[in-house]
Amino acid sequence: MRMFFLYIALSDTSNRSSFYVVLEDHRSRRESRHGIMKPQQVENRLQTAHSDSDISVVDLTGAHSYYEVNVACATFEEMSRVHLHQHVMALFQGELKTGEVHALSVKTKVK
Repeated sequence: MRMFFLYIALSDTSNRSSFYVVLEDHRSRRESRHGIMKPQQVENRLQTAHSDSDISVVDLTGAHSYYEVNVACATFEEMSRVHLHQHVMALFQGELKTGEVHALSVKTKVK
């Protein structure tokens, strides 16, 4: 039986919002049969979904599994913060489940 721990935090500051999700598997990352997702792949996926946006991706640990993404987009003005973060997180749903991405911190801003 596999055991997972999910941690979620949402913070709100003026015109920015942050959403942080950590999905931990009790197995060590080295035991995982799945690959890693590199920063350029994270950026490409975000750029494909939001071609008119300014995107930066930071590998927080150097292990290609803990990322902070900053996305500034004009269309974000039309979305609620919750919907916006659900949308961004959905882009990486598979990788969060498999452990290719262990943690993803999302910071959004209206461009």
